Amino acid sequence: MYKPLLVLILLINLTMYAQDDSTDFRYWINTGVGLNSSSTFAFGVNYNFSIGDLYSQVGYQSIYRYIGEFNYDYSYMEFPLKAINIGIGDVMIGEYYFASFMVGPAYVWGTKKEVTTNLNVFNDYIAKEAGFSTVGLVFNTQLIFTFIKEMGIGVELYGNINSVRSIAEIKLTFHLNNGKFVY
Repeated sequence: MYKPLLVLILLINLTMYAQDDSTDFRYWINTGVGLNSSSTFAFGVNYNFSIGDLYSQVGYQSIYRYIGEFNYDYSYMEFPLKAINIGIGDVMIGEYYFASFMVGPAYVWGTKKEVTTNLNVFNDYIAKEAGFSTVGLVFNTQLIFTFIKEMGIGVELYGNINSVRSIAEIKLTFHLNNGKFVY
């Protein structure tokens, strides 16, 4: 129910303001892949927009288990998690670059490993998966090089501080915007 409603709201916003000649409503979408502080795979997508001088962001981030080697004994207690965040911030725009900094709350959920008192045949403790959800504080910085006015490529730095697992990520990101940014 919520996903179709969110998509409908985004489409209405994009179509309402896309052909407008004013620069009051600016938006950009970026998506990227990279690594986080635990060397696990990270994916993120953000919809950023402004109405006047107020810049806002709605984002989704996801991290997965190891790239390459799988840790069978769970000694590092790595686990996948997902986060939805909103934020406000500021943007610096140049002729060939685009930089933004956003901060705001996030809802984080996923599964984690919890060590049980059970032992396996090697006398190692057995870990089981348990679901979790919490809230966090997100910091998101994007540095984009825009060689074409409506698109660019760059680096995104993402940090999420929460009570279960705080993370930091660096991603290579692809950027699309509506071309209404004035520098």
